[in-house]
Amino acid sequence: MIFIPPRIRPGQSARVGVILLAVSIVGLAAGVGTAVGQQIQLPVQPGPTTSPDDDPYGVYVPTDRRLSRGVTRARERLQAGEYNEALAFLQQLLDRDEDVFVDDATDPKRLRGMKASARQLIAGLPAAGREMYGLLHTAAARRQLDAALASVDRALSARPDSAEAKGLRGRIQESRKDKLVAQHQSRALKLERDGSFVLAAEEYRKALALDPDLTTAQQGLARSEQGLRISRAFAGWIAQPDRLLDPRARSEASAMLVEAGAFPSLSDEMKQQAARVEELLAHFSQPVRVVFESDEQTEVTIQRISKLGSFKRREVELDPGTYVVLGIRRGYRDVRQTITVAPGQAVSPVVIRCTQPI
Repeated sequence: MIFIPPRIRPGQSARVGVILLAVSIVGLAAGVGTAVGQQIQLPVQPGPTTSPDDDPYGVYVPTDRRLSRGVTRARERLQAGEYNEALAFLQQLLDRDEDVFVDDATDPKRLRGMKASARQLIAGLPAAGREMYGLLHTAAARRQLDAALASVDRALSARPDSAEAKGLRGRIQESRKDKLVAQHQSRALKLERDGSFVLAAEEYRKALALDPDLTTAQQGLARSEQGLRISRAFAGWIAQPDRLLDPRARSEASAMLVEAGAFPSLSDEMKQQAARVEELLAHFSQPVRVVFESDEQTEVTIQRISKLGSFKRREVELDPGTYVVLGIRRGYRDVRQTITVAPGQAVSPVVIRCTQPI
């Protein structure tokens, strides 16, 4: 990585501007194999004079006074929702963790304090700010990796047998893969929170294509598939509530509500779906009073429910659903009748009599 040194303040001697530059990539690209892992010294000339009123969001890292003012202005811009320049400036402060070219006149405690302030501002970002920071950081990292890989490829073109270049290329490719995996997982988590389980599962599959053993992606894929199954089941019952006339469907809906209650990332839409299914389930579980009429000679049975026997009139409470009522009388043909009991609706008397002799 090549670092950009801070500007020399007016009047500062160039003798403090001797920097150390890591030249693994540069040395290889220039064909200097022995430069790998070594350091070289380059004299730095004083930069042009800067004014304290200059915009701190420039290429060079500002000096202490401008740094402090820059953090203050960054905080104001973040509060105003102006993320782009402020986040770029704060990232410059964080990048100085890798910069060994500290100005001799800099107060280390003050410098660390500015870094802490930058981290605190980034940590306190609202959702929109965090998303913007992620986009900016991912794009910058991708550009840096692409540039590094291009440099190594040029070195390999000049020296195809360079073990150092091959190793460095492998490390860069591994870093690029890690960045892509992290990017897919970040997108998947956001989609999952929004209830977009189909798209979330696609992102998790992309991450697993790069790293099949990644446990977090495996778990995320299973979670997304579970969320999709719950959401589709809820949507089906809401679109066709009469399906809940079937006791088996009501049992499935009850079990699904329990599963949804334990689901770790219910979206707002799924919460609304669950609430609606719970309402429907309560509605379709209310017993309905049904009147049966017969001739006191016919044996009446509600299949899979109860044997009522012979009677003239009888009232029975039944859960909503479809039932088969059977009438049997010796010497007469059996009668069979299918009735549907709907929730909240009165049912006409059900007449069951065997009247046709055999």
